[in-house]
Amino acid sequence: MMDKVFQNKFHPESKLWVFQSDRELNAEVLLGKLSSFFANWKTHGRKVESACSVIEGRFLLVLVDEGSYAVSGCAIDELTKTIREVGEGSNLNLLDRAGFYCSGSRGLSYVKFADFKELYQQGVLEDATEFFDASISVNRELSTRWISKIGNSWMKNRFL
Repeated sequence: MMDKVFQNKFHPESKLWVFQSDRELNAEVLLGKLSSFFANWKTHGRKVESACSVIEGRFLLVLVDEGSYAVSGCAIDELTKTIREVGEGSNLNLLDRAGFYCSGSRGLSYVKFADFKELYQQGVLEDATEFFDASISVNRELSTRWISKIGNSWMKNRFL
């Protein structure tokens, strides 16, 4: 479930990155490995006001306050590089964009985008199937699009 304290620390339009994992995340270990990076993360010599949280055991969310200044491309590259390195060091793929997680009676299930159409046609995925939309990019979308139904989402139009 979403940590409202995490979400409420930042303006609704704050930049958001969602990194999903191919395995269960140990939040304490992962956030411990990333703490130094976030404590020292800078853009053009200024500290990046940011926070990160592990949600649902599969997602690392990073929020950034860009109210006073935008995070540079170099700082974003630094974030991505650090996430990749920490993931590789923990045998995790945190940069997977080939699929999505949906929730069902047996918990979270990973679905590859390449299999979407077939699974939808078979009835495994339905309009009412809830999924975690890792494409969200601003804080307010955690409340409006983070958990979406396939039938009301961009995915149905894109993959069918």
